[in-house]
Amino acid sequence: MHQYGYRVEAVVAVHPAHARRSAKLIGEGVRALGLSRLRELPPSDLLLITTPDDVIAQVAEALRQITGPPAGAGKGTTKEKLRTSRSRRVALHASGAMSAAVLQPLKNIGFSVGSMHPLVSINQPATDPKIFRGAFFCLEGDRSAVNLAGRIAADLGA
Repeated sequence: MHQYGYRVEAVVAVHPAHARRSAKLIGEGVRALGLSRLRELPPSDLLLITTPDDVIAQVAEALRQITGPPAGAGKGTTKEKLRTSRSRRVALHASGAMSAAVLQPLKNIGFSVGSMHPLVSINQPATDPKIFRGAFFCLEGDRSAVNLAGRIAADLGA
């Protein structure tokens, strides 16, 4: 994604081997974390959740537990690990079947939430991002999340 101006800093998967494979596909310097190391996520302005639909709510809750309140909501704690200097963080999921409401745990701690579902079939993990050129995305959620998702889609040529 660096060719589009985005830096992916970490990939998390239930199985560390899956995270390592994904990180390797993305490029050098991407941290590969198993689910047990979720607390090691670096600070981020954007969380993109691309899990199967049936675990999105669990992932949102796990992220809420380690992320903590929005900036300025209290003294530094370990739960503020993912807090950034921006006042509004964004969390998106890629499900076509679920609304942004599934990310309510993250919204409760200050994230702008939304869904960004590509209307294109992705059947291989090493799919070139060029697959999104000319594709349509279904965007839904909070205004700032939808705006960011729209910019990402446009940057991908969608």
